[in-house]
Amino acid sequence: MHGAPRLLRMTGKGPAEERPGVLATEVVSTPFASPGSATAAVLAELEFAAALETVARYAISELGAASVHKRVPQRSLEWIEAELATVAELQHLLDSGDSFRPEVVQ
Repeated sequence: MHGAPRLLRMTGKGPAEERPGVLATEVVSTPFASPGSATAAVLAELEFAAALETVARYAISELGAASVHKRVPQRSLEWIEAELATVAELQHLLDSGDSFRPEVVQ
């Protein structure tokens, strides 16, 4: 096998895109055990609050910084894909040389 391991679902032997279930790899065939949401202890271990503070310092307004501080980890694939699409759109805009720059909202 070359490159990244192919993902399989624990509920069957078909490719991940074809079957529901827990993701596993052909290398270890072990699912990733994760609670429904991150616990306070896990977030503390990951220094999540410090990471949010670092990101919030880049906000151009207090409202933006407050929004960053309200963030919590998400597990919804739809939500994650929508957020990544928004980021890709902004990246494309910036790469195109557009003069768009965010302004302070009060």
